[in-house]
Amino acid sequence: MIYTLLKYTITPLAKVLFRVKIIGKENLPNSGYIMASNHNDNSDPVFLSILTKKQIYFLAWHQLLFPPNKIRFILKHIKTLILIEKGKGKSQPAIDQAVKIIKQGNIFAIFPEGTTQGKDKLLRAHRGVARISLKAKVPVIPIAIIGTAHMYSKGSEILPKRIPRVTVNIGSPLYFKKYYGKHNDRKITKQVADKVMKEIRLLYYQYHYFL
Repeated sequence: MIYTLLKYTITPLAKVLFRVKIIGKENLPNSGYIMASNHNDNSDPVFLSILTKKQIYFLAWHQLLFPPNKIRFILKHIKTLILIEKGKGKSQPAIDQAVKIIKQGNIFAIFPEGTTQGKDKLLRAHRGVARISLKAKVPVIPIAIIGTAHMYSKGSEILPKRIPRVTVNIGSPLYFKKYYGKHNDRKITKQVADKVMKEIRLLYYQYHYFL
């Protein structure tokens, strides 16, 4: 209910307010895939939601439901969040849940960096995107969101200090069929995660410098 309300209120407003430009929308499959995007700001899920009318499931840190996060009360009521806990061995339940949801034909979104701290300097990817993709046996769509870095002042999570123009650059699907089923191989999952992040960087920087 909350997700639907936000999708049909906040998302259209953001599209107009931030003058969102979408590149490569034809690269999105009809169903059963993973969106993998850079993560410059907490508003990034809104811009991924603009890309499709379908419901998107997001991976989110369990800690976001607790202080000091100012929007934790809203997040607690969004049923499309798959919560993952930090710590060795604690990610498996979230991985399994994501795979189940994707195999049902749903769209799943993940921010491989796992943090917004990198801003314009994109960070290394965690292996979660690879583990999920190889176990679910679905393509990964690399996506770059350009313009959201430094949009908010430090400590603010509600009102941005500026209204930038946002561009969403969507790359071609990445298929890792030769690695399917090898989701527990740390060497392979690192290779896959690095490849995904490399494609995101290319999409980000090839457009970023022309703004």
